[in-house]
Amino acid sequence: MNLSISETCVDRHLHRYVYKGQVNPLDVPGRYFRIIAWVVRRILPLREVQPLSSLADQPCIVLCRHRNMRGPFYTISRWGGRNLRPWIYYPFCFRKDFYQQMYGYTLTERLHFPKPLAMFSAWFLSIVVPPLMASLGGIPVYRNDSRIRETFRQSLDLLEQGCNIIIFPDVDYTNNGKVGDVYEGFFMLERMYHKRTGRHLPFVPVQLDTKQKSLRFGNPVSFTDANFNEERQRVLDAILQQWQ
Repeated sequence: MNLSISETCVDRHLHRYVYKGQVNPLDVPGRYFRIIAWVVRRILPLREVQPLSSLADQPCIVLCRHRNMRGPFYTISRWGGRNLRPWIYYPFCFRKDFYQQMYGYTLTERLHFPKPLAMFSAWFLSIVVPPLMASLGGIPVYRNDSRIRETFRQSLDLLEQGCNIIIFPDVDYTNNGKVGDVYEGFFMLERMYHKRTGRHLPFVPVQLDTKQKSLRFGNPVSFTDANFNEERQRVLDAILQQWQ
């Protein structure tokens, strides 16, 4: 199926949210995201949700586990918007990259869809998912790519504007038990932010309890002016301890 069909549909009906891969900041959060978030909140109800306004007065890096994608669904549907932007793996942000990721790997190699079904599914999802990422103001993350500099530049600009950023750093998306390995590259935001502003970033772990139906912020952990590498390990250990 020709991907240009999906591009035409998206450009025609969702041009308010995405234009050539660029997010219009005035439309974040967009109506498309608000509708999907409302639906997700009905499907995945919670009894207790700590408000985003309870975070520190300065911008924070919010950290949450994937937990079989429960983490992103629960957190972004409640807190996502102009004051909380998620880091998102870049193929999910752009239609052509998304189609190639879905058809070339996820649906065929990992889920073993028959090729005709994989092609149709990838085409359909390419209409739905990348515009949603734009509508919620997602920040594309270029892992192991020189374009990661753009990820950090965009993140720092948003932080300076007072926006919080939420990151899902655990390597194993499906791990719903003990905390496994985590990507630590996001700690470079601390070094860059401190260099630019002279202030330290609070890192705030999210505590999601699906049994008690609660979503809360843990205790913020910040760097000091001590050695960066030693501080990084201390901060990481404190975050992991709150996730246990």
